[in-house]
Amino acid sequence: MKHTFVIPFNFAQACGKLERKDCNNVSKAIFGKFCFKTVEMLSRIGIIAICLFPLWPPMMRKGVHYLSIGAAGFLMLIFGLGLLKYAVFGLLFVLSGGKLRFWLFPNLTEDVGFLESFMPVYDYTYTGKA
Repeated sequence: MKHTFVIPFNFAQACGKLERKDCNNVSKAIFGKFCFKTVEMLSRIGIIAICLFPLWPPMMRKGVHYLSIGAAGFLMLIFGLGLLKYAVFGLLFVLSGGKLRFWLFPNLTEDVGFLESFMPVYDYTYTGKA
């Protein structure tokens, strides 16, 4: 017996053990019994481990604390880059009288992959006289 879940097709492509079947314009992925049981078991173990956080050894709790501080710092860095991007654009736009549109990390807020968000580093358009 196979278990059926409706999931987005992009996720289905990422897992090699999934088969694609179209039914009423909905992508379906069929998990094999082994894959389903493995995901179920790992999910339950993960949930139990998170619930037992107060019983973790101090070294593990400290590691999770540092990991969360690092993740928060990374998010602040990305938000800071976004603020810097718009501040530089606004400053140069006003100083040039609306003729220069300079974007630092133009793809930072676009729907692209992580590395593509930082390429190219800058882009500009000058609409004034040469």
